[in-house]
Amino acid sequence: MTKFDNVAISHRKKSKGESYTAAELRRNMMEFQRTGVHPELKAREESNADASSSLPMHNPGRAHAFMDIAVGKDPIGTLVIEVFDDIAPKAAREFILRVSDDGGAGRAGDVKYANTEIHMIADGVNIDGGRAPGMKPPTGGGGVPIEEAKTLTHCEAGVVSLKRDSPEYTIALHHCHHLDGARQVVGRVVKGLDHLSTLSEIEVDDQWEPMRKVMVTTCGVTTWAAADGGTLSLAAETRAANAAAAAARAAKERGESKEETKKRLDMESAALGAGLKRSLADGIAAAAEAERKRAKVDAAAAPKPVWRGGMMDAMLGELSDSDGDDSDGDED
Repeated sequence: MTKFDNVAISHRKKSKGESYTAAELRRNMMEFQRTGVHPELKAREESNADASSSLPMHNPGRAHAFMDIAVGKDPIGTLVIEVFDDIAPKAAREFILRVSDDGGAGRAGDVKYANTEIHMIADGVNIDGGRAPGMKPPTGGGGVPIEEAKTLTHCEAGVVSLKRDSPEYTIALHHCHHLDGARQVVGRVVKGLDHLSTLSEIEVDDQWEPMRKVMVTTCGVTTWAAADGGTLSLAAETRAANAAAAAARAAKERGESKEETKKRLDMESAALGAGLKRSLADGIAAAAEAERKRAKVDAAAAPKPVWRGGMMDAMLGELSDSDGDDSDGDED
């Protein structure tokens, strides 16, 4: 018996009685001797992988996350990731915690993916991210357990997975079955696959590290409806602008002297007070004008008074009646 008994069987009966030719057998054996990999075994492994490699259909009801990517100071777009929270719940929870704006720490501590780098790009294979700028490679720990989710494999571009020995993540640029079992698949990119192609073309050094800084500027949890509606990018850009402005203000304040800080706070207080006074005055004037207009409308809509006679009319009427009576008596 040899290790290629099963291969020999397939040689004799390749497909419903079809057998390999002697030339094919020699060629396959020469390939095995040269590379250590027998073409028949390789073809069988690839066939099995293709047969078992299929992710579940997209479910709009699943949780979705987004990541805004920038190269240097140039934003390139937003990745929207469907999270398989119903298939790999533990790992999915870790991923959601790490992209969440409002924090919450998983076993990886306070690791969050906002303002972290994509530190490795292997063209056509995968990209790795999740490190803060200047952070050294993790020495181990903080990863996720491998769950019993055999249907989740690195079978296509856009598959997102978490490492088991660090809080970093991986996004496949092609099918990467060599990562199956070593990293836990947690989702897939459902919008922004073209941005992955852009990332794969970035120039890297001999350690696969990008020559330009690639950052996840903002990230968070969203819904498929929001992501598909086209409002996601604008919202993310607004948050990024607000965060940058807040960071600039904080940096400026840290560099102020006590006198400068007091002067700035006094000016801000005075400006706020003046604004409140203007708002109050404008509000009072607007209310007065509205009351005037309402009174004018009410007056125009009111019915005109009908004069029904007063005391003087009654007296004059009586005198007129008595005069008439006297004239009638004289004629008699």
